[in-house]
Amino acid sequence: MNKIKVCKARFTLVELLAVVALMALLMGLGVPAFARMIRGSRVDDTARNIKLALEQAQMRAASERRHVAVIFPNGSVADKLKTYRLGGCRLAYVRKDSSGQYKFVGWVEGSDWNNAPNGAILTRVKTGEFSSSGGDIDNGDVTGCTEKVTDTLKGAGELKTVADVKDDDGSALTVGTHTALVFSQYGGVESTSKLYLLVSEAVVDGDDIRYPTAGKAGNGRTSNYKVLKVNNLTGRVEFSE
Repeated sequence: MNKIKVCKARFTLVELLAVVALMALLMGLGVPAFARMIRGSRVDDTARNIKLALEQAQMRAASERRHVAVIFPNGSVADKLKTYRLGGCRLAYVRKDSSGQYKFVGWVEGSDWNNAPNGAILTRVKTGEFSSSGGDIDNGDVTGCTEKVTDTLKGAGELKTVADVKDDDGSALTVGTHTALVFSQYGGVESTSKLYLLVSEAVVDGDDIRYPTAGKAGNGRTSNYKVLKVNNLTGRVEFSE
């Protein structure tokens, strides 16, 4: 019987070290790219969640002929709502009194606080489109968020204030000044013009906001963001190119 000789491949120590070094190099190149992809997906997720909440509020307002608000706790809220600030939101029924003030009526059935994932935040709300310059938005107005968490959305006058907001247990709940986007009973937005909401890639570091994709130093500078446009007349919500 013929014997078949089996040759076993053997690797030298140098060859093994070269393979290990190559694998380490590839991992070093791939991990940052993967991290950037994850952060980018968080911006998309946050923007989509906000868009969904706005669309639900618009449909409720139009179908039930009631004022419905999407409440966004700003960065200065008390500890009880800190988990939901900077992009988290919840739907509430509100009414408009004779003085034009919006008062809390109750939470929309089935609505609960929606939290934004760490890595993406709602930084600005304004009328008029966001301008930009270059790939890093270095000279445009996608730079309006201050570096402090407590100032985020604090001065967003395009949003409305809702008074007397109550927690689920009936206790008083303060969600901040100018923190609600309100849809009228006809389905439009309580605003004199279109609204633009800016969701940016950012992380919270203590009391500060950091922008990993900033092209240069400056408040709120980012190259990874999504803009939502809300038509004040129809209430239609879409991504702005």
